[in-house]
This record gives sequence, C-alpha cells and structure tokens, in this order.
Amino acid sequence: MRLNRLTKVLSLVPVVAGTISTVLFVAQGGFGGGHSKLDFIIETLGLPAILLNLVLPTSLVLPDILLIVWIPALINSILFFLFGLVLSKLISSRG
Repeated sequence: MRLNRLTKVLSLVPVVAGTISTVLFVAQGGFGGGHSKLDFIIETLGLPAILLNLVLPTSLVLPDILLIVWIPALINSILFFLFGLVLSKLISSRG
C-alpha cells in the first residue's frame, strides 16, 4: 500500500505538536495541573486525544509527560493517519 503525501503529513502533525509540548513541558518544569502559564498551550496541542485523560483510571501511575504529551500524541497520530486515508480515498474516488 502506497501512502500519499497528505496521509504522511497528517500523521506527522501530532508528532510535531508533541515535540513542541515536550519543550514547553520541560521549560516550565512539569505540568502545573492547569495552573501554570503554559499548561493551556500544552493541553491544546494534545487535542482531541487529551480528552481521554478524563476517563483514564486514577490508579494509572505514569509520568506526566506520557499522560499529558506522548500518549495523546500517539493516539492523535493514529487518528490523523486514518483521517488522511479516508480523505485520500474520497479525493481519489472523485477525480
């Protein structure tokens, strides 16, 4: 299966967002529970998968960098990849 450029670019967007979030996370010294000045940007870069943190069990003990940045980035990469596949199929079937 050959992936087109749209699918590749869409799947890389969350990785870039995760990298930016990591830099911001380290720059402010961790996550402030929504109270630090960069928390809003870090959370926004993790959308839509960051919303899954609301349903994760509280007994899940993982570092904040994984819960806040990289697990949402991985989930977003999969979602964006699938979105790119669907979009490319729609575009190729129209033209």
